[in-house]
Amino acid sequence: GKPRPAKKVVGARRVTCIGLALSGAEALTVPTTLSYWGSIERLDLVWALLRMILHGPAEKATHNGFFDYFYLADHGVRPVNWIWDTLAMHHALDPADDHGLAYCASIDTRQPFWKDMKDAKEGDDDTVGASAPSQESFWTYCAIDAAVARWYLLFH
Repeated sequence: GKPRPAKKVVGARRVTCIGLALSGAEALTVPTTLSYWGSIERLDLVWALLRMILHGPAEKATHNGFFDYFYLADHGVRPVNWIWDTLAMHHALDPADDHGLAYCASIDTRQPFWKDMKDAKEGDDDTVGASAPSQESFWTYCAIDAAVARWYLLFH
């Protein structure tokens, strides 16, 4: 196939927020940076709460969850009852097709394109911090990702 351009990576990869969705229309983003929470104690509490949620009995779904699982493990988070992965499900339908969430949403939903918001995270660093609009854009992006993956699971 045709080679893709290299992705620009700024700084070390890390979990800067987690998106959780109850439905295709309801989602929230939990920031996971020291710059947001202001102290190690508060950040540790957030991670403890996220562990409780993700280790709980509720069924979980992701889109390309192996990527998420790898980085969450650095924080002692190994989601329990992770039984759906919409990327894998889409791959099973047509292995030769594109399986990115934006592509899946573009052919199966009415969700306007939102992936260009992701660039807002570039430069986000716990020691320097990004401007508020950039962080808010990335949090919105994360919530939309979670909601679209949830919608996709419910209707496919």
